[in-house]
Amino acid sequence: MIKKLTVKTNSLFSKIFLTSILCVIVPMLVSLIYASTSSTQSLEEEAINTLSALTSERRGQIEIALQGEVKLIESMGNEPFTVDIYQEFLEIKQLDATKSDRVSSIIETRRKASGGLYENIFYTWYENAEISVLMDSLGGDSVGRVLDTSQNSWRYHFLQNPKAGLGGHHLSPVTGRPVFLVAAPVFSKNSQELLGTVEKALDLEAMTENIIKGNTNHNVKTLLINSSGLVVSSEDQSQVLNLDLSQEEGDIQEFYQELVVNHSGIGFFTMEGVRNIASYEKSDYLNMHVISFMPTTQYISKINQLRVGLSIVAIISIILSALLIMLLTSRITKPIKRAVTHIQTIATGDFSQDIPEKYMQAKDETGVLMTSMDMMRKSIRGMIKTVVEESENLEDFVTRTNMQLLELNSQVEDVSATTEEMSAGMEETAASAEEMNASSNELEKAVESIAEKAQEGAVTSSEISKRAENLKENAIISQQKADDLRRSVDTGLRTAIEQSKAVDTINLLAESILQITAQTNLLALNAAIEAARAGEAGKGFAVVADEIRKLAEDSKKTVNEIQEVTKTVITLVKDLTQNSEKALDFIEVTVLNDYRTMVNTGELYSKDASSIEDLVTDFSGTAQELNASIQNMGRIINEISIANNESAAGSENIAERASIISQKTSEVTVVADKLKESSQRLKSVVDTFKI
Repeated sequence: MIKKLTVKTNSLFSKIFLTSILCVIVPMLVSLIYASTSSTQSLEEEAINTLSALTSERRGQIEIALQGEVKLIESMGNEPFTVDIYQEFLEIKQLDATKSDRVSSIIETRRKASGGLYENIFYTWYENAEISVLMDSLGGDSVGRVLDTSQNSWRYHFLQNPKAGLGGHHLSPVTGRPVFLVAAPVFSKNSQELLGTVEKALDLEAMTENIIKGNTNHNVKTLLINSSGLVVSSEDQSQVLNLDLSQEEGDIQEFYQELVVNHSGIGFFTMEGVRNIASYEKSDYLNMHVISFMPTTQYISKINQLRVGLSIVAIISIILSALLIMLLTSRITKPIKRAVTHIQTIATGDFSQDIPEKYMQAKDETGVLMTSMDMMRKSIRGMIKTVVEESENLEDFVTRTNMQLLELNSQVEDVSATTEEMSAGMEETAASAEEMNASSNELEKAVESIAEKAQEGAVTSSEISKRAENLKENAIISQQKADDLRRSVDTGLRTAIEQSKAVDTINLLAESILQITAQTNLLALNAAIEAARAGEAGKGFAVVADEIRKLAEDSKKTVNEIQEVTKTVITLVKDLTQNSEKALDFIEVTVLNDYRTMVNTGELYSKDASSIEDLVTDFSGTAQELNASIQNMGRIINEISIANNESAAGSENIAERASIISQKTSEVTVVADKLKESSQRLKSVVDTFKI
């Protein structure tokens, strides 16, 4: 049984209890909020998935139902009996009464057997771009009616591409309710000419009644709206042809605008004061939208139930946790309270009270705490005993110390006299060291001057070596350029000499031209003779022959001049060849040898400069080593001088300190007497503790 505890807000029990209970409450609240949020999202997603699946399913059911009707109407249009009736009507422009009555009876039976699904089944005749009712299932009430084939009607498009399919939806002229037309063409047997159509007027409400009927388990309802937003099918008959989403206000209008833009989706709207979640999907086959919706309270109520259940579980858990925490906290704080009581006893100076063994045997931190406190109590008690014993020993030590201090005082006076004598000797040694230091400084300056001159000589010899190297490199480059020039000129000259031999070819060509000229001249002479024989008729030809002869003579003169110029060119080429060979021989024999001499001279200069540089560098290094040795010797002499001065000062300081020690010894004696008195007072204070 849990005892009632009087809890103070500043007690350890209160702090542990409140901290623990908060550590329980906070995670539970966080878990409650998270579970509530997660469940809300899950249930909402479940509702959305359910509605989406249901909407898609009902859209598919409606489309399948209409597709079945299209197949049925297509089979009716292809029946041989039907085609025969149309073929006969095409030929004689009149229906066979027996056959037409039979067809009317069949389709009337089908209409009645549909249970209200078929409002009318009728056949039409197509002629002169008009369609009129030929037979119906209403006893002939609609026979002869001309149907709309304007460009805005579905029949206009049907006539452009006649095939079985859905027609338009409109209000029935018979019942005033929305109907959906399905139609199939009827073609002639031979020419595939369009003769008419077979059509059904489907009551949209009857067709979709079972499909859109509400789901009692989830309270889900379904609407079928046309492209303009008008409800054409609903479980609530008051909404059919009366509820137009495009004309509504508030969030219904927003929902409709979203529905128009998107092919499918999820939305919310408020109808008759009830907030609904809806799934919509467009049927391209019908050109309509299927909307399935249910009140949001359908899944919010589950969320509220879950929240209440979680809250109850959390409250019960907190209460049980609080009781358990109180029990555990009481067991934790009880040994601590006992420890506080024991510490308060120790604070009064009483170290004789023992801690109960059961508290020290605990296996947790409180057991360690109580064991440590007992060890502390025993340790302090032992320390107090030691203080009492040592205070008695201290008094004896003080007496002995006074006697030893008197003996120390006499020995310090002897040390003071000896240090004064040492101080005088140190001063004389310091004076001699200062004279040696001055001499080493003068020697150091002389060696530094020698080292500087040696370094300057090394720099100068290095520059000479560089100039010699540059001279050698420039000579090598110039030698290479001269050799390259010689080779280039030699190659070019030999090529030019070979090419100059082409002048001989010019002589040969000139000789050939002279021969051609002589022959031309001879031909011109023959032509002149023939022209003279021809008489008056050959005068024109004689003139041409004379011009040819003149041209041949001019060519001969020109060729002779070319031969003279060619001879001159050959002579000049030979002279140029001889002079060029002399120039090449001069470059090869004289210029290249001079460059080789310059290269050798540069190499000798470079070697001499390197030898001088090595000699001066060695001399400079030796001078620097000598300078370093002199500096080191001067530093050592200076250090000896400083050490002597410090020793002299130290000796004087020792003498002064010895005098001070003598004075302090007297003071220590006084302090020792006071220490003896303090020891006696300490002993009297320790006697107040109870051990």
